[in-house]
Amino acid sequence: MPRVLVIIHIYYSNQVDLILDSLNNISLPYDLYCSISNKAEYQEIKNKILDFNPDAHIIDVSNVGYDIWPFVHIINSVDLSQYEYIVKLHTKRDMDCTLPGNLGNGFYIGTGPCWRDNLYAFVSTKENFNKCIAALKDPKVGMCARFNIIHNAPNHCGVIDYARMHYPQYILNLDKYSFVAGTMFVAKAAPFKILKDMNIDDTLFEAPKTTHETQFAHIIERTIGEIIYKSGMIITDPFTPKQHIASIMKLYNKAKMIKRIVNYICFPIPIQVIRHKIKDKLFLKKHLSRIIHILDIDKECDKTKNQCDINHQKETNNEKSLD
Repeated sequence: MPRVLVIIHIYYSNQVDLILDSLNNISLPYDLYCSISNKAEYQEIKNKILDFNPDAHIIDVSNVGYDIWPFVHIINSVDLSQYEYIVKLHTKRDMDCTLPGNLGNGFYIGTGPCWRDNLYAFVSTKENFNKCIAALKDPKVGMCARFNIIHNAPNHCGVIDYARMHYPQYILNLDKYSFVAGTMFVAKAAPFKILKDMNIDDTLFEAPKTTHETQFAHIIERTIGEIIYKSGMIITDPFTPKQHIASIMKLYNKAKMIKRIVNYICFPIPIQVIRHKIKDKLFLKKHLSRIIHILDIDKECDKTKNQCDINHQKETNNEKSLD
């Protein structure tokens, strides 16, 4: 049976239970490595992890590089050939509700815990995790995560431009690839030898900032995606129902079009000016509520998901009744 390397990083102690509950959904044997950067609550967190898994490897790390340096540190210290898959999880603060919940990849992931919830989706149920493992048996699939956090614009916020200027040896310069925005996933272990061979150490990382300024950790976040594509594989979502993805894509594409109009007219401004600026008044009339509530579009997505889940359950029940 394949062995799994599970790497978790903990800073926020109030999310330890969330991580441990998620680990219960991993259906394969695994070795657990846990890094802790919260010095004030280190012993309390350590005890809780060891109560859950007495064989867990606990690593005390400096609070630099967010969750990325602790992950790289563990990758550097293990024999990757002993593992077929890697699972990466970490605690993540709520997103500031004063900021737009847009990752820059065209998807709106909401505020508060929404980003974290999307990141944990691949291991939120045993069914989701098993679908990921089944997908990873395909030679072309190297990593699994939820579709709306798979980012296809690595240079968002100029991160790759910054890397080429300051850290060119730590990127692979692929023309096209994706990465997981937030870096939680299940993946094949073999590609991470590329990361290990870069000999990255903690001196390259800065202390975390909540302002999301470009740091070395953001570069490696993208490189982690890049090594999958360099290995001839892709990142995909095998667990979200296709009809859900299609519905959300349609909704997000419409939202992107609306947001372009909003940006063009420097919203908010008086409706009379909007009407003057936009030639297609019928379009405005039809979609004005979407423009006004553009920051609440995640609620519409949740409604769509719930309806898709209901329809999927009905289809499953109908199939069972026919058996």
